[in-house]
Amino acid sequence: AWIQGEAGADPMPLWIKPEKKLSAADVMGLMRDHYTGTSLDMTLDLGAGPYKLPYRWRPMRWELDGKRYFNERATSTQQTGFSFVAQMRSHLPAPIGGVLWFSVDDTFSTVYFPVYAGANKVPYAFAVGTATLNRFSWDSAFWVFNWVANFAYSRYSEMIVDIQIVQRQLEGNFLAKQPKVEQAALALYKQSPRLARDYLTDYTVEAGQSVVK
Repeated sequence: AWIQGEAGADPMPLWIKPEKKLSAADVMGLMRDHYTGTSLDMTLDLGAGPYKLPYRWRPMRWELDGKRYFNERATSTQQTGFSFVAQMRSHLPAPIGGVLWFSVDDTFSTVYFPVYAGANKVPYAFAVGTATLNRFSWDSAFWVFNWVANFAYSRYSEMIVDIQIVQRQLEGNFLAKQPKVEQAALALYKQSPRLARDYLTDYTVEAGQSVVK
C-alpha cells in the first residue's frame, strides 16, 4: 500500500527476517524479481506489450492530462551490468568457504557461476579488457549475455522460456556439483592450501567459460 502511494500506509521496512534460511539459489531467485504475482506485476500492464516484457525504457516518468506517472523499478532490470550472490561459510577454510556467484547483464536471463575465494585467476571471458562498450566480441561474457537478452526483448514471453531451460541446467549443475567440488578441495587443502587453490582456480575458470560457450 505504501509503495502505491496510499495515504496513511506504513512505510516498507528496511529489511525483513526470512522464515527460514535462504540458499544461494533462493537469493538468485530474489535477484530476478519483477513483482510477479503482485498488483505491480510488470508483465501484466500495458507497457509489457503482447509478449509480456517486464522492462521499461528510460525515462521512467511521463505526463498525461496534467498528471505525472512513472514505471516501477523492479529488482531485475535491463540496466544491470553485473550482479552477484555472496556465499560465506565460516566452517570451511576461507579459500573454499567463500563463493561469489557472479553474472553479467540482466539477472533474469543470465547464469550465475561459482567464483571461489581461493581462485587466483578469472575466466578469460570475464577478464578486464576482453571487450569494451564500443567493441563487440564473442569472447566477452558481457557481450554474449547482452546479445541473448537484447534478442529476447522482441518476443520475450516466448524466448525467455528457452533461455531459462539452459539457465536452469547450467546453474543446477553448478549447485549439484558444489558439495563434491568442495569435498575434493578440502582434502587437497589438508595436504597443501596451494593445491586446493589451484584446483578451485581451474574449476572457476572452467565454469565461467562454460556458461559463455
